[in-house]
Amino acid sequence: MTDHETLRARLDRALADRALDSSAHKNVQEWLRPSEYGPEVLAILGELVELEAWRELNDRFYAQLEFGTGGMRGRTIGRVIAPTEQGDAPPGQPPRVPAIGSTTLNFYNIRRATIGLCIYTLRERRSSGRVAGRPTIVIAHDTRHFSHAFAETAADVAVRMGLDAIVFPAERSTPQLSFSVREYGADAGVVITASHNPYHDNGYKVYYRDGAQVVRHADGIIAEVQAVTSPRVPEAPAPGSLRRLDAEADGRYRARLHHVVLEPAALRVATRHGLKIVYTPLHGTGARIIPDVLRELGCAPILVAEQAAPDGGFPTVASPNPENQAALTMAIALAEREKAALVIGTDPDADRLGAGAPDASGQIRLLTGNQLGSVLAHYRLERLQSQGRLAGSNAIIKTIVTTDLQAAIAAQFGVKCVETLTGFKYIGEKLEDYEQAGWAAYLARCRQEGRAPVARWHDLNLDAERGILQTHSTFYVFGGEESYGYSGADFVRDKDANMSAVMLVELVCSLEARGLTLHQYLDDLYAQFGYFEEKPKDIFREGATGQAQIEAMMDGLRRQPPETIGCHAVTRIDDYARDEIRDADGKRLPPSNVLGYTLEDGCRVVVRPSGTERKIKFYLLGRSAPPPAGTRLDPGALAAAKERVRRELERIAGEFVPWVEAFAGK
Repeated sequence: MTDHETLRARLDRALADRALDSSAHKNVQEWLRPSEYGPEVLAILGELVELEAWRELNDRFYAQLEFGTGGMRGRTIGRVIAPTEQGDAPPGQPPRVPAIGSTTLNFYNIRRATIGLCIYTLRERRSSGRVAGRPTIVIAHDTRHFSHAFAETAADVAVRMGLDAIVFPAERSTPQLSFSVREYGADAGVVITASHNPYHDNGYKVYYRDGAQVVRHADGIIAEVQAVTSPRVPEAPAPGSLRRLDAEADGRYRARLHHVVLEPAALRVATRHGLKIVYTPLHGTGARIIPDVLRELGCAPILVAEQAAPDGGFPTVASPNPENQAALTMAIALAEREKAALVIGTDPDADRLGAGAPDASGQIRLLTGNQLGSVLAHYRLERLQSQGRLAGSNAIIKTIVTTDLQAAIAAQFGVKCVETLTGFKYIGEKLEDYEQAGWAAYLARCRQEGRAPVARWHDLNLDAERGILQTHSTFYVFGGEESYGYSGADFVRDKDANMSAVMLVELVCSLEARGLTLHQYLDDLYAQFGYFEEKPKDIFREGATGQAQIEAMMDGLRRQPPETIGCHAVTRIDDYARDEIRDADGKRLPPSNVLGYTLEDGCRVVVRPSGTERKIKFYLLGRSAPPPAGTRLDPGALAAAKERVRRELERIAGEFVPWVEAFAGK
């Protein structure tokens, strides 16, 4: 069935029969415009109607795909695949056409987002006085289905609208995109990725000229994207140019990663000891950088061969998420056969890193993102202090849902622990604040001394940068979030699994030389600071009604705030949407739909809707009391503290989370 009138009549009848929601019915009509959408759209919609796939149509059209500070993310492969979408692809293989729908990621929504981004970038460049030359946008993509085609579509739109596009010819990681925006002096950047989501998803993430995801420019970009009502590209009088990067671009990024190493000698000693590292990219972009950079540093990893090739179907794992032990099963088995000291895995766009190491029994045991961030933060602070490079103002940055162990570590070394909202984009925003203060001081010094400054902060020698920041601003030592994202330098303004692999391998090499394992090092931190453990819990609500149920849960918490959680009284409630909350620098955090609860024993609970998936997230942060000053927990006391904290977290998860979930039914 392809006749417009017949199709509209069938849709009207489905609406009258309540098989099709009113919002989905309205949005489908917008896609029945042959002057705006290609003939495949009508064919696909007709096929779904013939199949009476009303639930599928509701899920595909109940809303517009939301463009937020993190860009867009949605399904590219429907639960029901129309024959025209499948095309000549064999059953079980990815379809030839991405899922048509207002809530799905397809070529039309890619064009809409890119048109809005380009309109904003052109206008913002003019208003800021940068009129010479054309705006430039860097575009990268991961290994997912349709990622390459989506990246080419975005580049085509940018060039036709008069921007210059710099494009990676094959898959590259999200952190390399962040680095490249600043390295090539671009106005904006786009990476096509859905990070660690299931194979059927894809996404569109936007970066601005500071190399971070948009925060300051978010409202303007969002408004322009929302104002785009047609996927037709507005052609500029003179098109821009298209440049494809080559291996030299990878070399620039790898060279910067070398600077993250604090103790090069540790890597050489461990190599002589025959230390083995096992690495899996989980069919993603990490294979482009991590093996080469570790080889250059003298620690060539052993790759999981079955997972080394790029493949958007992620055929060897149920989910390409290195946070989950199941995703690292093959890597763990290889590490145990090789008697490796470390196993690491990265997600498809190589911004998240999961890792494990042998415990006392020799079995590989994974660390959580909070634990990995804590050992990395402590090691880097310890090394910088021992090298005399921790003078002046320094900081580690963590999100409000990241373990409080990192705050205790920062206090021990006399550095600030700055908390941001959830999302590495807010850490990137802090780095830009620190850079701007340092850059102003650097320019003033150059004027005073009568010498010419470098053209950009990004071009400064890293030691010079550190000295300026420690004296006139704040030097960034380390940053991380609980969801397996970390960084140790500001030349990337997002979490970076490539950088994290370098930092973690250095730490493990250093520990090997001291006869320690990663787990022993972590327990030593607990002995100093007390035991900390975090337990995440999620409630998923899919489809057209999911968002309303999530909103009902958050509304219920605000109407009926808990007086106790677990067996402890709530001593403080932070409503990040309504309260004025400031960070350690005195800067007010932007309003956000987040609720935080502090309990009388020092434990915390944070609740927020996910920004990328249809779920509400619970962060349960437990801790034991720290040992008296000047003492340490002995092994027995530490074991008892672990048991107490775990029991309390289980109780909170078993009582508080279902209580909140009940609001969805009221």
